[in-house]
Amino acid sequence: MKSGSSFYILITNIEDEVLTLHQNQRIGIWLAGDHVPRIPGFISIGSRRYLEWQNLALEATTDIRSEEMEVKFPLVPAVERPEYETPRAILQRPKTTLIQCRKVQMSLDQDIPDCLPSDKSPSDKSP
Repeated sequence: MKSGSSFYILITNIEDEVLTLHQNQRIGIWLAGDHVPRIPGFISIGSRRYLEWQNLALEATTDIRSEEMEVKFPLVPAVERPEYETPRAILQRPKTTLIQCRKVQMSLDQDIPDCLPSDKSPSDKSP
């Protein structure tokens, strides 16, 4: 780097507003290593003050477009949910019916337990 040589930097405007840079306005400074001048407005990257500034800067920025989208498209369930009436009483289980067994033919390779025929209905005890 020669003394008096011109170097160019690329500046990106991240705002939606127009940014005007005047001819003698200081927008950047070329530093050797991590030498930061003791002038207000300059801090070392990675320092405690830089991290505090970065946190404040990120908290202050919001995406207005995403806030507008939330208002336009309210959150709705992805799946329709049926609506049920509010229960007015405790429902009873239906009485168990008579279980009947019937004889079936089985082959020798099947293992089916025997079912004893019974004329009695199962007990009315609920589990």
